[in-house]
Amino acid sequence: MRWTERDWEGKILTNERVEAMERCRFVKCDFRGARLSELETQSCTFEECDFGGANMSSSKHRGTSFLNCDFSGADLFGADVEHCRMVGCVFADAVLTAARMKGGDWSCSTLRMQELDGFDLSEMKLAGADMYGCSLVKANLRDANLEGANLQHAKLRQADLRGANIARIDFRNVDVKGAKMTVDQAILFAMSWGVEMGE
Repeated sequence: MRWTERDWEGKILTNERVEAMERCRFVKCDFRGARLSELETQSCTFEECDFGGANMSSSKHRGTSFLNCDFSGADLFGADVEHCRMVGCVFADAVLTAARMKGGDWSCSTLRMQELDGFDLSEMKLAGADMYGCSLVKANLRDANLEGANLQHAKLRQADLRGANIARIDFRNVDVKGAKMTVDQAILFAMSWGVEMGE
């Protein structure tokens, strides 16, 4: 089934089996437990929708906006998310193994405790994101916007942070052994530990 230019609000869509969506808009719709594996979306908008426990493995999303959506417990194994807006989304206990995230705006999203080792998160907007306890070992964060993100107890060992915006990040209790930084970033890192820079 393919949906084009549909506009729904408050609908329960848990039993729908959809293969593709294009230019659709959903507001406060219920997709909990829905079978959406291999779903493809293009230029769609989902606002405050609930995808809790949904199977979205191997799904593909291009230029789609998920705004304040709940993906708690959802299966996004092998999902391909390219240049999408995921602002304010919650991924508590979601499966992101083998997912591909390219660009896009993930500001203020909740990614607590996620295993993102080796992920390419370059140029992504993650400002204000809650990444508490995330494992980002060898992750590529080049030119990402991490301003104000919560990285407490995160593992950034051997991660590449060059060019990333790391302003307003508290690096205490963050494992950055072997991480790559520019000189300017190293100064911000030191300042978060209370080091005063001067001649």
